[in-house]
Amino acid sequence: MWQYLEAVFTSGDIAKQLPQESKRFQGIDKNWCKILTKANDSPTVITYIYGNDSLKQLLPYMLEQLELCQKALSGYLDQKRAAFPRFFFVADATLLEVLSQGSNPQAIQPHLQSVFDSLVQVTFDKKDKNLITMFESSEGQTCKMRTPVKAEGNIEEWLDRLLKEMQATVNSIVAMSALDCDAMPLPEFTHKYQAQARANKAKRGLAGQRLSFSGRMSICACPN
Repeated sequence: MWQYLEAVFTSGDIAKQLPQESKRFQGIDKNWCKILTKANDSPTVITYIYGNDSLKQLLPYMLEQLELCQKALSGYLDQKRAAFPRFFFVADATLLEVLSQGSNPQAIQPHLQSVFDSLVQVTFDKKDKNLITMFESSEGQTCKMRTPVKAEGNIEEWLDRLLKEMQATVNSIVAMSALDCDAMPLPEFTHKYQAQARANKAKRGLAGQRLSFSGRMSICACPN
């Protein structure tokens, strides 16, 4: 448990959000390092452990404090998952690694596919390193963001903005394809929308045709 929590509370981003638990762990860590140092300096570990009343009192107390840190950390993760429900599909270890990179958005690129089913990576602006301008699927399809997303603030907040903007971008492309699918020749249509969205011709064309058909049926059903 100590080894697991050490990686968490030595991270600046999480430690800032859990200051009380971070301070608690620092005290545990300090005592634990002292114990290991004294054990290492002893000729045999048995001579240090056997009959050591201070260890009998200190170790159970340290374990109790570690459990309090663990409980606080679990509550912290639950809070983040409630704020951004896609985190429910991410393992605790991965989620902790993601949350620990709050000050470095580009560092969570390897974990995007754990959060979003088909998202492999995003592209950051060359000048503004926190501005997301494009996103790419596992099939290599890329889309330019309709409105670039600023990756700043709490991770769960800007990931939620990213999610909504990706949805809006795809919806916008489908809406444009619905307008063009009847008026534009098929070769030109598929070339245009493959170039913009790198999407599968059949899927994108079918989506556009369904939207167009639904629109025409609505007009027929409600001519007035």
